[in-house]
Amino acid sequence: MASGNFLDNYLIYDQMTAMEALSPFSHGRQNCNVLRHAGTWLAANPDAWQNGKILVNDVMAPFFAGMSIEEYLVFNRQEKYNFSLMEKWALKNNVDTLVIKLPNDRQSLLNALSGYQPIKQISGKNRSVYIYGLPDTVLKTDA
Repeated sequence: MASGNFLDNYLIYDQMTAMEALSPFSHGRQNCNVLRHAGTWLAANPDAWQNGKILVNDVMAPFFAGMSIEEYLVFNRQEKYNFSLMEKWALKNNVDTLVIKLPNDRQSLLNALSGYQPIKQISGKNRSVYIYGLPDTVLKTDA
């Protein structure tokens, strides 16, 4: 990836170690419960992601869904709440489904998403997970 524009080269795998990603201390118990519920939903609703690309801003939801690292993309951790940039990258790279973990007090940031529609929301006390899809993904998914 030596050439191309910023969005082509921007993304994906940040320098998170496996231990950091899987540590219950880095996510907190309540946070893991929300992500566990999101993973359970993803596992029970493979039509939301199985035939296309999925982009996440936290690795734990797909982990709890039993997905391998090859089955999803991770958005840059420094920009994980920049949903305008996330959406531009996702649309350019044919991503069908977004899985977004977000503090409840930052829910208004989701207004930046215009090309994706809500599929599912899993709410917790402090954080929630939002699953968004392209319009054709939303139609084939039983939310």
